[in-house]
Amino acid sequence: MGYGEMPSAMKDIRVSAFRVEDRAELEAFLEMQKLPTLDLNPKMLADFLVARREGILVGTAGLERHTKMGLLRSVAVDRSLRGIGLGKRLVMAMEDRAR
Repeated sequence: MGYGEMPSAMKDIRVSAFRVEDRAELEAFLEMQKLPTLDLNPKMLADFLVARREGILVGTAGLERHTKMGLLRSVAVDRSLRGIGLGKRLVMAMEDRAR
């Protein structure tokens, strides 16, 4: 793999904005990762990204807004896909979105 190339395991992973229909699956995924879900509300969820592979949620990242600042939260990747750069990809996508 050359510089700037994406690992083959990541080529079929799509990162997109959270949609209302993602909520139940996102909450279940976060709970499996031992991350909090009780404070998630529609406004906060609008600032989440989800990563899907073959239609299955495999990663997420959220942004919690505080006036002019934001807190990166709930960055999680399915255990089977850790180490391929998906977490980094989610963080970079969230940084772009937050600007």
